[in-house]
Parts: sequence; C-alpha cells; structure tokens
Amino acid sequence: VGSEMCIRDRAKLNLKDLSQFQKALQQPLQGAVRIVLTEKDLNRVLQSESVKSQLQESLNRLIARKAGSTNIAYELKEPYLELLSDNRIGIKFKLSRAGFNQSPSRELAIAIKLGIRIVNGKTIEFVEPFGTVNQRPMSLRLLKGFAQGVGDRLDLEVLEANGILARLLQLKISQDKIELAGFARMETKEAEFDSIGSEFSSTEEIN
Repeated sequence: VGSEMCIRDRAKLNLKDLSQFQKALQQPLQGAVRIVLTEKDLNRVLQSESVKSQLQESLNRLIARKAGSTNIAYELKEPYLELLSDNRIGIKFKLSRAGFNQSPSRELAIAIKLGIRIVNGKTIEFVEPFGTVNQRPMSLRLLKGFAQGVGDRLDLEVLEANGILARLLQLKISQDKIELAGFARMETKEAEFDSIGSEFSSTEEIN
C-alpha cells in the first residue's frame, strides 16, 4: 500500500490514539508514506500551545542541566522555523525569565541553524549547528547539547514498543517545503501481545 499526504490542517495524534486504532485493526497495516510539509504547516504546529509547552519544558530541562540549578525557568516566545536549502533549517525564538516583567531588551533572542540527516533510517540527527544569543555567537557545547536533546526525541525506535515499525528512507529540505519518504508497519494489538508473550516464554526457557 502506498500513500501520499500533504498536511494542511492541524492534527493531534498521540500514543493513546494509536492504541485505540490498533485495537480496531483486523490484520497488520503497512505501507509506504510520502509526506510534504510547507514552512507554514510547520510553524502552525510549532506555535500551537501544546507544542510550545513541550518545547519550553525541554529547553528548561536543558538549561537547568547545563547551569546545574533547577531554579532557573524561562518562558518560550515567538518560535519560528525557517526552511533553508541543502537540508538545513533555521529556528528563531525568544526566552524570558518566567515570572519576571522584563523589557524586550532583557529578553534572550536565540537564532539557530542546523543541518539534518537520517541515521540508519530511524533517527533524525542534527549536524553542523550554529547559533547566536542576542546576535553573539553561542557556545558550541550548548549548541551540541540542544541538537542532541531534540534529536533524541525523534528516534523512531521508541515506537517499536507499541507495535509500530517506522523507517525514514528519504528526507529533502528546500526553501519552501520538507519532503519525507518512509515505510511504516503497525501490528494489531493481539499480535503485539503475542510477541510480548513469546519473549517471556523464551526468558523462562533460558532460566
């Protein structure tokens, strides 16, 4: 089964939705998928409250880990993603100390550019990062930490525990769109439980 999908409307999908969908499957579902996303599509999702909240939480964890303190919290403002040529993207956003009334001049204006590549079909890796804070060069160590933190959240292997095998075969970024081609297979809930049961049986035989 092959399909092509262009995302134009906001969509919400989580593991609970996938679990309910799996229960309705009579047999495994698999197919090739091609997804085309425009810069407008991506920014609509990026600026939604749910995604902004997750990004803000991840940024604060990264900042707290680097600063060695959990008392530092920032509010994420005006996130914006720009598509560049040669499989690169630009990300701009502002950070202000949460709970503080600050003038615009006291905010941190962050601008980051990253290259993107696929590793083994299942991981999206960010490479060659470059960034500025208030137009001053950002620490390479901090940039690499940011890139790794985001990349770790995009590992498709985490879906396998839920009976979903997904692989990225192609990723192409131009100045007006991102094109993704991949393959996905979703097991039924019954098949997933059979697989788990066989693993336990194998463990018992070894012991």
